[in-house]
Amino acid sequence: MFMDKPFMVYAQALADSLLLHISKTAIIEELDRDPKLGRKMIAGLSMRLHHLITDVESYSLRSGRQRIIGYLLREYADEGDARITVTLPTNKGVIASRLNLTQEHFSRILHELSEKELIVVEGRRIHIPNVDMLRAYDH
Repeated sequence: MFMDKPFMVYAQALADSLLLHISKTAIIEELDRDPKLGRKMIAGLSMRLHHLITDVESYSLRSGRQRIIGYLLREYADEGDARITVTLPTNKGVIASRLNLTQEHFSRILHELSEKELIVVEGRRIHIPNVDMLRAYDH
């Protein structure tokens, strides 16, 4: 939109969604009217860029096992609870792709972590009986 040229992308919703189209003209007019909107858009784009850089760094520097463990513990805030359950938001193939892994490699690592009794997989629910042990594995 801001580069004045087409940019074709493909997206697929992972859950029921509502798509809203806002015209380029409406955005430009609102940016002219309210400078705070521009700052908020820059902040949002900056956060997205930061996440993308973190992802690329993770793909380059961390093993597949470390990426999966990091994904499982990403929202765990060290609240003192040694046991947690993570519900995967979508199928394992999509998550594997998000972590730059094949679905087969993702499944092998989950199986390995299960055999080591670091996780218990029940469909999309993954129980982590001891967060500290999982975090310490492969470091």
